[in-house]
Parts: sequence; structure tokens; C-alpha cells
Amino acid sequence: MLFKKKLRVAGASVMVVLTAFSLPSAETWKFGLMSDTQWKNNIDGENPNTVSVGIIRQLNKEFIKHDVKLVFQVGDLVDKYSEAAFITRAEAAQDLLDAGIGFFPLRGNHETSVSAANYMSNVFPQACGYLKTFGATNFQYPAANLECLSYSFDFQNVRFVLLDQFTRKDNTGVNANDNMVDQINWINSTLANRASGTHAFVMAHKNIIGQNHVDCLFGSSPASNITSQNTFIRSLNVNGVRYYFGGHDHMHHRSIVKSPDGNYSITQLIGSSNSYKFYIPINPSVDTRFNTPPRELPISQELFTIGYYIFTVDGPNVTAQYYAALNGCPGGTWENLVDCDLSKTPKNLEFIKRETFGYSLIGKNFVIQPNNTLTVVSDTCKSNGSVNTFASIISGINGISASVYDGRSTIQNINTGWTSCQDSDDDVESDILKLWGMANNIGSNQSDTFTLSMSYGSNISGSLTLVSKDESGNWEPAVKGNFDGTPKFVIGPFKSTYSLGTYGIDPASHTVWAVINHGGEFAVIKGSDGDLDGNGIIDNADIEIVTSLKNKPAIINPAADFDSDGNITLLDARKLVLISTR
Repeated sequence: MLFKKKLRVAGASVMVVLTAFSLPSAETWKFGLMSDTQWKNNIDGENPNTVSVGIIRQLNKEFIKHDVKLVFQVGDLVDKYSEAAFITRAEAAQDLLDAGIGFFPLRGNHETSVSAANYMSNVFPQACGYLKTFGATNFQYPAANLECLSYSFDFQNVRFVLLDQFTRKDNTGVNANDNMVDQINWINSTLANRASGTHAFVMAHKNIIGQNHVDCLFGSSPASNITSQNTFIRSLNVNGVRYYFGGHDHMHHRSIVKSPDGNYSITQLIGSSNSYKFYIPINPSVDTRFNTPPRELPISQELFTIGYYIFTVDGPNVTAQYYAALNGCPGGTWENLVDCDLSKTPKNLEFIKRETFGYSLIGKNFVIQPNNTLTVVSDTCKSNGSVNTFASIISGINGISASVYDGRSTIQNINTGWTSCQDSDDDVESDILKLWGMANNIGSNQSDTFTLSMSYGSNISGSLTLVSKDESGNWEPAVKGNFDGTPKFVIGPFKSTYSLGTYGIDPASHTVWAVINHGGEFAVIKGSDGDLDGNGIIDNADIEIVTSLKNKPAIINPAADFDSDGNITLLDARKLVLISTR
């Protein structure tokens, strides 16, 4: 089906065709994201024409290693625009193209001129949909004077929308502060007319609310073009966009940004530097300086690193991973990140995973303020082929919150997602829960201590265990992934006195639970707890072992103390009967 809409842009009517169609069900795939690549003086000979080629080539290797299909750069391709600089940046992407990976750039404030606008199509024809598109289809743009500058396209089950706010090809729009206003209708139509059940990501160079720079997507400050900001963030929210990507600030920063009217919000990701320079957030924050009440809720922040992002799209679920390397400034360590302007390319950058986050189209999103309870987190799998597994956090608070540079405390942004048991190749007794956003500090997977409960079918008997995936993707008892704590199996409901590492099964409510301090993927599988003689079943022989130890201290056989009261009694034997299979 074709939708035709006439837009008034720069005094001319332009007919733009928007195509709505069903995208194919996609296999799991990945895309990469990178940020500003300016360079100052080419002292070491690796960074010609003000492009950080030495860093770009190391990033290319990372993207190829991760087997991404596409890579996006959110502007500032060069430090000083020239045709030679654009050619250098295009040539630096050749490793990706040779590996069959599409590269899709945007302009930034270092290439704002009309000359740069018109030269984009020469060196980056993929932005026009002409060449080097690597499976991307359905390219659209708001108007002729923005062709190859602001554009959208589809890849598998995602629509990408890339926004340019700088001088246009006909030399109109020289004021970057207002160049989003006449694109909003196109943005909304492009997002609204995509296939149902698909993802959409929106990106530009400047941020909705920055951390170092006051200038932003909608003007000279976050207080500019308020009506347009409301319309824009509402459009993203209503059309199911979860992430907005930007650069400009040369730091890793993730936050929730509200619309000026407070009715809608979007998660904003500001990309880590890929340049010679690193910025420091201003204090008080840009948000609090210009917005009353404040509109931004910080989630995480890391300064003075060289980084990139990998997004894994798995049906309705998206998992993002932020990788970073020390920037090469003298004296820098992960415990003491240091700022400097680089004069030479840092050699052999060692990238490590610093943060994992994500969302699901069939999950829920929770914003937890510091010191608030985590028990609001609950969800039921409703995907096709599911067994309607119910999961909930039944104890815990957001007791440990990091602070960003300007002193604001971070919030906990927890997202749930699901894979139905029918769609899983694993031998599980439940649907698979994905729990993103539990970690307290960047660089660590450790969370506050909480108790997670998951349901299982009433027709399933025997010993069952709450499990999670380790770094290699293998299922293990969820408590094994804890930071500290001692594993202890219990039969019966959770009690507030149970400590980290306690886990159990409650046959009365058909749930398993565990006291843990990490997020990840969780499921229910058959367990061996209660099989005291190790013959693979829980039967009278196991019950007899418990009764033979009645009135003994649990230290004699801790595995027989099923209520964790420190003693082995007939009550423990009765509890074992509840999960016996013979």
C-alpha cells in the first residue's frame, strides 16, 4: 500500500511516497553504532584530513568480529570539512564494506555547509539508497533538499530514521536551531506507517538534552521550540520508538528524557567518543539550567573512554551492549579514567563490555527511583506458543544508586522481555524471561539483592530450579551467578529472613524463586535438589534419609534442611514429599 503526502519544505511542495508493508520475520541479527570521529593534527601519520582513521580502523575490526550487518555513525565525520576529508572518511569505512557490512552516516556540526550537504551523495551514496545498501530497502527522505541527508530505510524487522539538522542542499536551513521543525510531519508518518511488530530507531548528531553542549536537536538550548519538542517526543513514544541515538558530547550517557509537557518520554543514548577529545558535563546540568521542572532522568554515564555499541535484534527483543577502551591518556585506569586531548592514535585498544541494557516489544518498562521498591516489576509472557509464565520481583529495593558527574543520582530502568518456550531450543519448563537494567554501576553486572519468582505449569511435578544463563550462554542455577552469598535450597514460599543465595520451590503456588544480585535471562528447569541419594529421582528412599536424621542439627546434612531453620525435623520430610516423584 502506498501513502502519498505533500510536504511544504523551503517554499516548495515535495511529494514523498511512504510505503507500508509487512517486513519478513527476521532471524537474530546485529547492528553497530559509533560516534564522532574528528582528529586534530596528523602527528603520527594515521589520521589524514582531520579524520580519526587510526581509531576507526580499530572499531571496524570490532564490528566485523561481532558480525554486525550495519554500522551507523551519528555525525561529525571529520574535524574540518573538505572534499578530501569526506573522501578519507568514506575510505576508512571500506573494511566494513569489504566484509559485507553496510555503513550509514549522518552529518554533524563539523560539516554543516551547503558544500558538505551536496557532497554527501558523492562519497556516501548508500545514504541515498543508490549503492552499498547491503540489504537495506525502502529509502525515504523528507524533501528534495534533504535527500541523502535526512533519510529512513528498512532492514529486516527494523526501520531506521536518520535526521540532519544542518544547511540543506539548496542552501536553505542555514539556522540549525529550527531545522527539525518542518521535518516532524515526515518523521511521524515514517514511524507510523511501518509494519506492525517492528522496531524503529531514531538518530541525529545533536541530543534532545545534552550534557556538555547546551545546543541540541531543537535549538540553542533544551528550552527551544517547545511545541515541536512535544510533538517529536510524543511521536516517538506513540509509535513505539524506545531509543534515540546522538553524539556531539563525546561521552557515554544514557537517560530518560521527558517531553516539555511531561506527557511522553524517550530513552536517549549519547555515544562515547571516537575522536581525539573528550568532554566533561557542565555542572549544574544542562537539564536543570533550562528546564523547570527537570526533564531528564540519568541512567548511566562514563566519561573519557573510546567506545562503540552493539545492538542484537532477536524478534521482539533488543539487547544493547556498550564496549569501551581506555583512551590512552597518561595514567588512565578503569578505576581512574583520565581526560586529555589525544595527539597520537592509541595503539591496540582493548575493548571490554561495560554495560548491557535492552527492551522488548512484548515486555514492560519500569522506572525505579533511588530507595524505592523493586517489587513493582512483574510481567506475564503473552507471546505465541508461550505457557503464560508469570515473573515478579517479590523483594528488594533500589538501594544502591550511582551518581553522574554533575551529582545527580541515577535511576533504575528495568525492562522485561520474553522468549516463549516453544521458540526456545532449550529444555525448559517455562517461557524465558529477559531482565535488563538491574546493574547498579557501569562496569559491573552486580545489582541490589532481590528475590525473583517465576511460575511453572501445575501439571509439572518434581524438583524444579530457577536458572539463568552464564556468559557462555549455558543455563546454571540462578544463585550461582551471584556476587557472594551461599547457595541454600528450600521447599516452600520465600521468607524475608532468607539471605542472598537462598533459592527454592513453592509447590503450593507453582513457583520457583531465588535471592540473587544480578540480571540476565531466567527460566525454570528440572532440578536435582532433594535427590539425597543421587539416583536421579526423589522417592521414599530420600524421604527415609530425612526421617533418619530427625532432630539432628542441619550441619549433619545441610541438604536435608528444607526449611532452612538449622535443624532436620519431620517437617523437612513432609516438605520433601511435596516434590517427590515416586
